[in-house]
Amino acid sequence: MLLPNVLRHGFYPEIYLEPNPVTKQILLAKIVESYLFKDILAFRRIRYTQAIVDLARALAYQIGSGVNENELARRLKIDRKTILSYIEILEKAFVVKRLYPFSRNPQREIGKQSKIYFIDLGIRNALVGDFKELDVRTDQGAIWENFLIVERWKLHANLGKPIQSRFWRAYSGPEVDYIEESGRDDLKAYELKLTSDRSKSGKSFFNECFSVSAPCGYNGIRYFSPYARIASNASCYFTTER
Repeated sequence: MLLPNVLRHGFYPEIYLEPNPVTKQILLAKIVESYLFKDILAFRRIRYTQAIVDLARALAYQIGSGVNENELARRLKIDRKTILSYIEILEKAFVVKRLYPFSRNPQREIGKQSKIYFIDLGIRNALVGDFKELDVRTDQGAIWENFLIVERWKLHANLGKPIQSRFWRAYSGPEVDYIEESGRDDLKAYELKLTSDRSKSGKSFFNECFSVSAPCGYNGIRYFSPYARIASNASCYFTTER
């Protein structure tokens, strides 16, 4: 099946067209170990260092989670300024992309830590050394979230539609996986689920931030899930009213 293969091996043309899964994995490992990061640094005229590979691997283990640059600096024994510089390099080279928090109420909402997603899941899986089928993995939810968010970015880039992409999380716990903002009061919010569970975080998000007109859907949230009934019944575009 196409989707499971993409979630494991990504969209690199050479990898995508290779029919043998084992060969796919060998090629991806070669890309990561032999030339991807060397080429990135050489293009920017920066001397190759293992540190950027170590950072990319650390980021690969925490897709969909908040990135703490100070913790990464401590763990990798690199100063925070270098961590930020390397993340910027990886982002400009289309290896990763940052997702920043949405905040209208700084006292109640987390508004500093960004999240990291990998543009190609094959590269991400090669970095963590795991190409198992999705249904036996502990990181399946993060992989699904990564895939959908990156595909939304690609869609809007191809359409030439300017949007601000965000996520939302309150200190009290509720969270919305992904938000698209095309204007201050024009938002689309998404829950990206591999299960049939319906989150109540959307209601918390709207109650915390806005008075909302959401005449359809579940808590004003649009679901992306393999469970088609939820995805179709819960779809809703909403406009906020302050």
